[in-house]
Amino acid sequence: MNNVVAAIVLVFAMILGATVWFLGSTRLSPEEQLQPSELSPELSEKLDRIVEQQSAMSRRLDQLERGPGVASSPSPNLQAITDAVADRLANRSPKDISDAKVTGAATESAAAREFDLSAAVQKLSAPDLSAADRRRIMEQVAELGLHDQFIAALEARAQQDPRDPDVQADLGEALINKLTSGGVSQLEVMKLATRADKAYDQALDAESTHWRARFNKAVSLSFWPPITGKQPEAIKNFETLVEQQRQMPASDQHAQTYLLLGNMYLQQGQTEKARATWREGLERFPRDESLKSQLGN
Repeated sequence: MNNVVAAIVLVFAMILGATVWFLGSTRLSPEEQLQPSELSPELSEKLDRIVEQQSAMSRRLDQLERGPGVASSPSPNLQAITDAVADRLANRSPKDISDAKVTGAATESAAAREFDLSAAVQKLSAPDLSAADRRRIMEQVAELGLHDQFIAALEARAQQDPRDPDVQADLGEALINKLTSGGVSQLEVMKLATRADKAYDQALDAESTHWRARFNKAVSLSFWPPITGKQPEAIKNFETLVEQQRQMPASDQHAQTYLLLGNMYLQQGQTEKARATWREGLERFPRDESLKSQLGN
């Protein structure tokens, strides 16, 4: 039941995302702007369909979360919210929508202007930068919608020093950050993933033991569709990383290599190989809860 609920949640999120995209991409004609009390028939019809989809998904999600044997009536609170949204959308004038767009864009632009892009790029080069701080920089870029500017700045830096593995790894992460932030077409997803993989390859060409580049490359490849045949390459990179980690000082983040490699073995039906990988990881990182869980400890 949990897997079904998770699937429904994902679909529901996609519908909500489509709603946001639709409202953000709709353009009003001059005729509509002259009638501030009404939405165009086409816009009203589309909004009605979106609200109906949200309502139906909400009822289905509520039923699944309650479990078998529960009536499929909609959650009162969720239905009330849906009705309120529908009512508000039905009574919004084109001017309301236009004003909301302008206000939101102005606020976002002000925040984006205050963000020091050059300083953020420079900060990534700090040798003592923690994984949490690196993640926070990526999150800020995503929140402000500065993916393209950030990627361009990193590409310029990479051109200045193409043999710097850290810069190439940063570029790969920035590309994946844009890919996973939503609002990206399937075609662009593949382009971004390919560019990121190339950046990781350039980092590894400069330094074959660069942990972050190889780990991120392996993780990224593991998410490519099975039809692309990238899973064996992902496993190979994880296996290489395990070999390299045996020669490196132990770091807590290294436990993830054993966990993910074991998971990939398990997906391919190699149960004993998976358990052996997790056991080796737990021997090196005895306090790692994820490895303990996989071994039933």
